[in-house]
Amino acid sequence: MPLSGRATKFLCVILNSKLISWFVRNTAPTSGMGETQWLKSCVIEIPIPKPCDGDSYTYGSLVDMITQANLHNNKSEYLVLKKRLDHFVYNLYDLTDHEICVIETNV
Repeated sequence: MPLSGRATKFLCVILNSKLISWFVRNTAPTSGMGETQWLKSCVIEIPIPKPCDGDSYTYGSLVDMITQANLHNNKSEYLVLKKRLDHFVYNLYDLTDHEICVIETNV
């Protein structure tokens, strides 16, 4: 089934988070140059939580605001919104402060 609307924005939030970057770096193979390879076999192993209905406004708005900040080359706003995105994802996965600290220091 093709993804559209809210599901697409939800996946954008998840896949662009520090948590998933950390996960893929720790589970996917690397090239001879040390670059992480986002292979299909690794990507399908990413645990994607089910979104709560009440969260659709939050992640939809985040995607829209990040896109606008990026389009307008507003680096400071982009970084603030990206941090909000990461904390939204940490909450979705119920991460502890210690787990968040590990991710933040290793990505």
